[in-house]
Amino acid sequence: MLSDAGSVPVPVPPMPFSRIVTRARLRAVRREIGIAAAGAGLADQVTAGFVLAVQELMTNAVRHGGGWARVRLHRSGSALVCVVSDRGPGLTGDPRRVGTLAGARSAGGRGLFLAREMTDSLEVRSGPSGVTVTVTMGLPG
Repeated sequence: MLSDAGSVPVPVPPMPFSRIVTRARLRAVRREIGIAAAGAGLADQVTAGFVLAVQELMTNAVRHGGGWARVRLHRSGSALVCVVSDRGPGLTGDPRRVGTLAGARSAGGRGLFLAREMTDSLEVRSGPSGVTVTVTMGLPG
């Protein structure tokens, strides 16, 4: 169990886990991702980056994918893996630019860039049935 900012111990969610996330559930699922990542052994600073990356992916999926997304978290060998999927229309534009920094005048487009920068790997699959983004973070030892 981990403590939540010095308060009551919070149980670590069992892995693998799968959650449906909506705008109303973003904060709660983000918190669970953070607790699970720390429980898996990520250092505080690494956990913060991983959680920020997943938050960006969840927000994008909810915003552009029809109001909800599925978030799955599991261990794979020596890595923590998070998969965020939605049923939106898919990504538009040049697929080679996915995850690159948007121009300064762009109103958005930085979520995938942040996710790529804050994790060890990012993979995007997009099609007519939606988008699936997978990020990984190596676990210590």
